Amino acid sequence: MRSKNIFLCLTVFILMINSVFAGYYADIDIFLEDDGNVIIEGISNYPNLLTEQPNPNYTSKKGKYWLFNMTMDETFDEFIYRLHMPKDLDINYLKTRHLSRIDQDDSITVIGTGRDESLVILVQYSINRLENNNYLISIFLSIIILILLAAYFFFFHKKKKTKRIDPAFLTERQKIIYDILKKSKKPLTQKYIEEKTNLPKSSVSRNIESMVRKDIISKEKVGMSNRLTLKN
Repeated sequence: MRSKNIFLCLTVFILMINSVFAGYYADIDIFLEDDGNVIIEGISNYPNLLTEQPNPNYTSKKGKYWLFNMTMDETFDEFIYRLHMPKDLDINYLKTRHLSRIDQDDSITVIGTGRDESLVILVQYSINRLENNNYLISIFLSIIILILLAAYFFFFHKKKKTKRIDPAFLTERQKIIYDILKKSKKPLTQKYIEEKTNLPKSSVSRNIESMVRKDIISKEKVGMSNRLTLKN
């Protein structure tokens, strides 16, 4: 009975010694969020390494640059980690003992492994999502401005087309008046038309009134006469 108790005590003692001197291990996923919080999931016997809630203690920020610092000075028998970075991120500085690879799809994943050494991960990075959004917004606004300018010039500054006068709508005397105004390319007085055509004053006046109603010419009172302008 006594030897049995001694054996049990030795067994417990050996287990305690192994637990005290056993090396640390870790197989973890580290999720780094936009606001600097860190979530660590996986398997590890390192005290308080795994987090059930977001932990801000691994990150710090200066200006636009973030620093992720995970430094475990104790020796790990073996570890592997997968550091999942936020989207739209630029890595400026990366320090780790054994970098396995960096995967990049929608976001960057840093993967590292080690044996019989401390676990150290240092990453300086910046998130450019806001800058990218501002760039897209500026492009969008530029397109809108170009569309508005094109609409403005189309509706308010489009080139006026010269009216084509159908001779069937003009009398012979109206054709004469129209040709004189067209050749002059500038406004003429009604008195000038009368002198140029040698037509009776009443006839010139009557035909001019008819052409005004047809929107072929415009008439403006100037002194004792009228100024006539051919409409385009």
